[in-house]
Amino acid sequence: MHKTSIRMMTILLLYCWAPLGTAQQTGAGIHANQSVTVIQKQLTAGSLSFRMEIPWKVVEVEKGVLAFPSAYAKFDALAKDAVNRGTPALLLLDYGNQFYGGGDNGGEEPVSAAAMQGFANYAGFMVTHFKGVITQFEVYNEWNSNITSTAVPRVGGDAGAYVNLLKVTYAAIKAANPNALVVGGVVGGTDTNWITHFIAAGGLNYLDVFSVHPYVYRHATKPDAPSGVTLSWIPAAGAATTSTPIPGTPEESIAWLDQIKAKVDQASPNRSVPMIVSELGWPTSSMQSGVLENAAAAYDQRFILMAHTRPWITGVWWYELLDGGPDATQAENRFGLLRQDGTPKPAFTALVQLNNFIFSKSPAIQKTISNEAIAVSGLQTDNTEFYAAWLPINDFKQTHASDEVKSLLSAGYQIKSATAAPVVGAVPILLEH
Repeated sequence: MHKTSIRMMTILLLYCWAPLGTAQQTGAGIHANQSVTVIQKQLTAGSLSFRMEIPWKVVEVEKGVLAFPSAYAKFDALAKDAVNRGTPALLLLDYGNQFYGGGDNGGEEPVSAAAMQGFANYAGFMVTHFKGVITQFEVYNEWNSNITSTAVPRVGGDAGAYVNLLKVTYAAIKAANPNALVVGGVVGGTDTNWITHFIAAGGLNYLDVFSVHPYVYRHATKPDAPSGVTLSWIPAAGAATTSTPIPGTPEESIAWLDQIKAKVDQASPNRSVPMIVSELGWPTSSMQSGVLENAAAAYDQRFILMAHTRPWITGVWWYELLDGGPDATQAENRFGLLRQDGTPKPAFTALVQLNNFIFSKSPAIQKTISNEAIAVSGLQTDNTEFYAAWLPINDFKQTHASDEVKSLLSAGYQIKSATAAPVVGAVPILLEH
């Protein structure tokens, strides 16, 4: 076997599972209509994986004939480059097909026996095409929301019907590549009810990894936050307490993930099911629940720091790498870590700032310090000590002095974030030693 092939296979095995004691995958979503040159440059600069879709409708444009679309050929090289950089891609297999009841745009979910088998055939074809390059595949996208349906009013997709599709697709993917990882669920939003039905229908039996999109940004202005979600605090001394996180913050998203992980563990006591966050972000739109760019950067840092203390979260893909459109008022156009021209937003810079910590294989810990501030600490990739602390709030003017931060500075720690004062606020203070 060629040395390059051996190296690619080794990297895939190391990174795709990301079990306890290994680095967490970190990436961002990309789209076919975006510049590959810009994408490749910035993925490399940020040491990021990528997540993208190649929909069924562009692979089977003639019924019964599967062909890799020429418009996506440029992503073959991008996927191979990602493997060589040690950041393998995540491929999303999604949506319907006009030949199987999906309408002209393939919008309806594949629920008939013929449609499910057709989708499974498409999945097997894609796994074979990318064999040796991509080994992690998500089955459908946000079925619970039924986002491509043309029905009015739109009705969310049934969890049992999704499990039926997942079952036949799981078999097709494993037949094409037994070492491939089947990523199921792909749940949009904090939809606890749908996940409960998914688990009850046996969905965990047909996946290797469970994925979710725990968006909470709308909860800051709209009262539809999940009920009963609490964030566990681990104080420096004494019994653990809990607190209700502020809606719309990364702490709310993490608290919901903790709740879902407990549900998954209870339903699957004989194996630990890893989870990934394959979409998440805070839009910097001027309307539609958008936040300021510096707030999005702080939220991204806070989430990824907490996620790194949970080894069962084996990957996080931000939605998205580049802003999706020119209209600054629309949330969907302003999720990017980068602007449309490829220039970085503060969020991109903030995430790159954490790379040496996030890619460490050493376990990290989360605790609380004074004023209910959250602190995350651990070793970086070069074995230097890392420490971050912040207040789990959405008020970016409020700060508190921190005796623990002062103590660490006296012990030789250095501030690596923009702030020069030993205080904690909504923006994490970052220290290293």
